[in-house]
Amino acid sequence: MKVAAVKKPGGPGNLIIEERPDPVAGPGEVLVRIKASSLNYPDFVVVMGGIPTDDGRIPMSDGAGEVVAIGEGVTKFKPGDHVLSLFFPDWLKGEIDALGFGGVPGDGADVFPAELEAMPESAF
Repeated sequence: MKVAAVKKPGGPGNLIIEERPDPVAGPGEVLVRIKASSLNYPDFVVVMGGIPTDDGRIPMSDGAGEVVAIGEGVTKFKPGDHVLSLFFPDWLKGEIDALGFGGVPGDGADVFPAELEAMPESAF
């Protein structure tokens, strides 16, 4: 699949398009064909190097698409469902705490400017 990745944080000139292996839906995960992704200010900060990330990070924190496969144990979605990502996938309800800020797509995890993405069911 094709992805847009930050070769090395430091500016938009470091964004590249590259091929990576197609992901698969593991246990508890949903495989989504990404149809749309948005560029937000935090994504720009990641690209510019303002939020430390690994080289090769796939930025962008929002995505929408269609479920193409589900892993074992997934109960909320089925192939063909349309989904929208959650910005804080580790904060599902109640008071927010430091743990709820984990897993933010684009700075803590590779995600949406990719043709396919496998993420936990709770991320959508």
